[in-house]
Amino acid sequence: MKDRKLDRWINAPFDAKRPFLEQLPSGMHEALMAACEVREFDDGQIILRRGVIAENFFIVQSGTAVECGNKHNGRYLEETPVPKGHCFGERSLLSGIATTRTYIAKGFCTMLVMPKEKFFTLLFEAPGMLVVLYRMQADRIANRDKAMDELLRPGVQGDLNVQSFMDIAQTFLNASKTGLVTLDSLGKKAIVGFNNGQLCYAKMRDCEGLDVIDQIIGWEEGKFSYENTEAIGEINIQGDTMGVLLDALRRIDEAAAGGNAGASAEPDMSDSF
Repeated sequence: MKDRKLDRWINAPFDAKRPFLEQLPSGMHEALMAACEVREFDDGQIILRRGVIAENFFIVQSGTAVECGNKHNGRYLEETPVPKGHCFGERSLLSGIATTRTYIAKGFCTMLVMPKEKFFTLLFEAPGMLVVLYRMQADRIANRDKAMDELLRPGVQGDLNVQSFMDIAQTFLNASKTGLVTLDSLGKKAIVGFNNGQLCYAKMRDCEGLDVIDQIIGWEEGKFSYENTEAIGEINIQGDTMGVLLDALRRIDEAAAGGNAGASAEPDMSDSF
């Protein structure tokens, strides 16, 4: 039997500028609120960190959060406000892919926080909500890919302090692109290759393969450029691209944790969410 209610959701008009909460019918707000808890965040507190797979779905209840790009010279670049009623974390929850942005409280704010299990339960009970989330996500990806495609043209240089290597790799993956990316940062140069969106090759003067990825994934300044090529025959990286990137991030975190093991400074608890 055709689900007429879901059919109405699918055919309903969609305006990407409207907050997530305004996209939902009034009958769903009660169920959504029951699945969430309210958490408070002080100015500058990290709500969701880049490079992790989200365990919660976040909706701004009051105040404002900011979506932040790379950190350069102690400050975040490309800060985009996430005002009341808007949401984040859904892409990582739905795809199992690590976040590529950090979300931080801009002034005092409160968030509606929905744990992963309740998030998927609510989607099962109200699949129309999934339609809204996919439409919102499709619009975000289209806008981001359009901006990245402008950069990934032969002869055009981009800035690593605005678009990280994680962003570049995910753009190649989403668009199934084939080609070479040259990255220059503080006198170091790396060449990275993709076949049909999959990371397959990386080389620097003194290393190659995964050792290169471990270095460039943390580069926060410099330039990159793209070159169209035929399929790359020299392969020195195997495996799924996202798995390779997540493993590199894990190794960086482990190295940082090891380096801070003897530090006596009080730990930053703002990342606990």
